[in-house]
Amino acid sequence: MQDYRLDPPEADEFIPHCPVCGRECDTLYIDARGEVAGCDRCISLEDAYEYLYEE
Repeated sequence: MQDYRLDPPEADEFIPHCPVCGRECDTLYIDARGEVAGCDRCISLEDAYEYLYEE
């Protein structure tokens, strides 16, 4: 993985990648602790009532 602090990319070269799944992404989701929980490609939304009912 490239260290962008030492060699910053050109604006056109930078494509964000999720630190969780490694895929290109547009949105990162941050949890309550301030850590990346995933991205728009590796996190899915669930209805809380349906999830608890299925468990």
